[in-house]
Amino acid sequence: MTEQTPDTENTSGLPRINVEAVLRRAVELSLQDTDQSRELSEEELVSIGRELGLAPRHVRQALCERPGPEGELGVLDRHFGRADLVLTRAVPWNDTRAMRELEDHLVTREYLQLRRRQGGNAIFEPADDAFSSIARAFSRPASKYHVARAQRVYLTVRPLDAESAHVRMELRYPQQRTSYITTAAIIGSSFGVGLGVLAGFAIAPLGDVAAVTGGIASFGAVLASSLAIARNAFRSFITKSRDEAEGLLDRLEQGERLQPPPSPWIRRLQQKLRDFR
Repeated sequence: MTEQTPDTENTSGLPRINVEAVLRRAVELSLQDTDQSRELSEEELVSIGRELGLAPRHVRQALCERPGPEGELGVLDRHFGRADLVLTRAVPWNDTRAMRELEDHLVTREYLQLRRRQGGNAIFEPADDAFSSIARAFSRPASKYHVARAQRVYLTVRPLDAESAHVRMELRYPQQRTSYITTAAIIGSSFGVGLGVLAGFAIAPLGDVAAVTGGIASFGAVLASSLAIARNAFRSFITKSRDEAEGLLDRLEQGERLQPPPSPWIRRLQQKLRDFR
């Protein structure tokens, strides 16, 4: 029986679960042999990936989805949640067509207007003309549609190859968060003052200090409860906004046009025509 040497063992097949670890270590070793101060271009990364057997489009997609620098969270971010959300997706269209499809939808369906376009980057804000404001209120009611309420939308589309692109969409809602907090503060303060006065009178026989303390405690409890309700409401709003935007990108990812679906009565008519045939 031939004894198997370590070299022959290493050349045997690897389980798929170990491939990622091997490739990661290979990249680390490769980078150690290069100048640490030199930055690698996108094409150099693609070339390294190709040598490791990775498809160029996958390397470009990983480059587009790399984590950016994390900014320090503010007080409102920590207590009420971030006022922005970011979504990414690889779509089976070239970058020009993907950008055009998304821009057409955001302008014609969400009533946003293009503020700036530079290469594969575009910025959208709510259209401020009277017709768009009226159309948004009737065809995009706030209780059902959330993308149309974004104060700013950042859109970035990058080519992955000749037939696919990477889409990054960032939606920001700072005014929406401020509105929730302001409304909660006004309502909570109003009810808190009234309840605090009633509590102060109720425990006044215990002394002035007890009355003041009880009134302040009642006011604080009502205000805190009101702000907690606002926090949950805003987080629910952000979740619904994410779901709506995800659905939009789902259709794009499946190669579908972003045209609105037909009305129920049109679908029923189409079904009857098919049955008639």
